[in-house]
Amino acid sequence: ACEREGSLLSLQALMASRNNLQRIPRWIGTSCQLITHMDLSRNKLTYLPVEIAGLKNLRRMNLSHNDLSDCDGVTQLFSLENLRILELPMNRITHIPRGHLPHLYYLNLHHNEIDTVTEDIAVTIPLFLDKYKKAGGSKA
Repeated sequence: ACEREGSLLSLQALMASRNNLQRIPRWIGTSCQLITHMDLSRNKLTYLPVEIAGLKNLRRMNLSHNDLSDCDGVTQLFSLENLRILELPMNRITHIPRGHLPHLYYLNLHHNEIDTVTEDIAVTIPLFLDKYKKAGGSKA
C-alpha cells in the first residue's frame, strides 16, 4: 500500500459529495476497513470496484445522483451484512440482486430503471418496510 493509502487506515467516515469523482480507487476496500459512513452522492461515478465488498463495517452509503448501473460493485453493496442504509436514487440500476435485502433498514432506489421485481424480493419488501417503520421511518 502506498503512503496515502496507509494514512487512511483509521478513517471512519468519507464525505465526498459534489466533487465530480469519476471513479473510486480499488484500494479503498482494503485500506479503509473502518469506514462506517460514506457519501459519494452527486458525482460522476459510472461503476464501483468489486473491492467495495471489503468495507465490512459500512453501515450507511449514499450514491445518489451518479450514473451507476448494475456493475459488480453495486451488486457487492447488497451483500455487506452491516449495511443498514443504502441510497441509490437517480442512477441507471435495472434490477435488485436476489436475496440480499434482509439486513437493510432503508433502501432508496427511486428514479432508476427497474422494470421487474423478482418474487424473492417482493416477499422481502414488506419485511423491509416493517423494519423501517419500527426504526422511526415514515409510513410508506
